Amino acid sequence: MPPTLTGSASIVRRVRSRSLAILLAGTLAAAGCGGGSSKHTPASDWHTAAVAMATADGTTACSYFTASVSNELASSSGLSCADAVKELAKPLTASDRAGVEAVKVTAVARSGANATVQYPVTPGLRKMQFTGRSRLVQSGGRWLIAPRSG
Repeated sequence: MPPTLTGSASIVRRVRSRSLAILLAGTLAAAGCGGGSSKHTPASDWHTAAVAMATADGTTACSYFTASVSNELASSSGLSCADAVKELAKPLTASDRAGVEAVKVTAVARSGANATVQYPVTPGLRKMQFTGRSRLVQSGGRWLIAPRSG
């Protein structure tokens, strides 16, 4: 049974600690073009995941994480991945969410089933610990946010 945390502030602090710095900062660094269907590119799948996080859609966001990212987020927060994402989105304002929705990937580097994406860091992305660079891996025709190394 996961540890019980009191108050959403405790959960947010715990989730934001090492998990996001380690996982999201590095994971969102890799997204490239091509591969999979024309619907799924590193840039489009990264954007889908970022918007899902910003809008507290934990189910969608977690479906764009590798298992190791989902598991680390869950274990570091004591919550399910989806619930941890919901907690991360709580401090975002409407303006923060709009900024995440409007952000455009500025560069993609792809090597086979690995990619890195670069993007400007909006206030909302910053609050969710995004660094302007994320790593993704291709799996099942989609691009998933992956740990920064590995």
